[in-house]
Order: sequence, then C-alpha cells, then structure tokens
Amino acid sequence: MKKVFIFALFIGSFTSSFSQDSILLDSCCRNNVVPYYYEDSPLLYKDGFYALKLFITENYTKTDFSKISTNSGIVVIHFKVTCDGIVKNIIHECFDYDYNVIELNSSIIKVLEKTVAELKNWKIGLNEKKEPLCYHKFLSFKLVQGQIIEILPN
Repeated sequence: MKKVFIFALFIGSFTSSFSQDSILLDSCCRNNVVPYYYEDSPLLYKDGFYALKLFITENYTKTDFSKISTNSGIVVIHFKVTCDGIVKNIIHECFDYDYNVIELNSSIIKVLEKTVAELKNWKIGLNEKKEPLCYHKFLSFKLVQGQIIEILPN
C-alpha cells in the first residue's frame, strides 16, 4: 500500500510540473485566446521581420547540421503568444518539399523550438475592450542540408 501511495505521489508531481505551461497560459489569458491576431502587421514582432530573422539565424547557425541525416524539409513551428508577449505551447510539424509529412532530425527541431521560445519582442494582443489576449502564431522554416533558406511569413 505504501508503494502505491508513493507511486501515485510521484505521478501527481510529474503531471503537475508537466502541465505547468498550460496552467500559466490559461491563467494569463483567462481563456481569451484568438486563433490569429492581426493589427497593423501580420507578423506582430515589435522590431519587424528583419530583427526576427536576424535573431533566429544568429542563434540557429551556432550548430552545424549539414553532416547529419534527415536535415532538409519544411518545419512549421506553432505557438501561442501570451498576454505578456511570451511564447508558450510550442508544437511543430515537418514536411518534405511536396508537403508530405516527414520526420526531421530531432536536434534540428530542438534548436528551432528553443530559438522561437527565446523571441521576446512580440506585440501584446488586445481585444475590443483593450484587454490583453493570447494569440496563435506560426513560423515556417525551409531547410536545405540543415541550413535555413527561408522563413515565412515574411
């Protein structure tokens, strides 16, 4: 019985720490998430697309992915921008150039997700009452031999 209780306690603590991002996202946004948010700019990055692209390419190219396998394709990173302008709930999809689902090397995905999570200059979304809201964004990366060739939307 004691072993069952310890196991349940361990699973409960693991589950609560695993879902912490979702809890923070819900409390921050008060369930006020819009699918996509458009104001003046479809990108909504405060410093503009050039600054976003520069940040990503500088941080991504610190690692050489040219010699690993499964290093070419399109990676789409979906994420939420919270009421505080912070990136949360990152997920990804990978495609070949004909948009068939593929798996790219996990180290490439980890670096891309980490780099996107470090983007800090997102505009705060506002609803009609000028209250902050969360919104969905995505960035697509075209990779050839591990190098970023194009970032969309631009």
